[in-house]
Amino acid sequence: MGVVTHLEELIRGLGENPESCQMGPNHWEIPKGSAVIRIVFHPKSGLIMGESSLCKIPKAPSATLFEFLLSENDQLEGLSFCIQGDTVLLSFLMEDRFFEMSKGRDYFSYLLESSDYYDNILVERFGAVWLED
Repeated sequence: MGVVTHLEELIRGLGENPESCQMGPNHWEIPKGSAVIRIVFHPKSGLIMGESSLCKIPKAPSATLFEFLLSENDQLEGLSFCIQGDTVLLSFLMEDRFFEMSKGRDYFSYLLESSDYYDNILVERFGAVWLED
């Protein structure tokens, strides 16, 4: 079985239909709670990316928000925060040669749980703004 077949199987395991989640070749988006999880496979590089857009940073963000994100990056295993424009992202990268179903399931479950956990903290504690539907 190829990586794409495994990723589609993983998406089914998350309770979603891969065909309805597919945004393009090797690209799926899965809505989960307030987050949307993106799964992208780049065959040429062999990279699998899992990413979640959590929220928008406030117009006048405090230094404590950035300190929190950097501090959490040290604590999270395999996941990392970044900011793209004004959006806070949580993501991971995995090489296809190390992909196993159980490991992939663990990573995506961890990303889903962490996204649900952190978006609330960022909005409630640091004044971040929910993403619009």
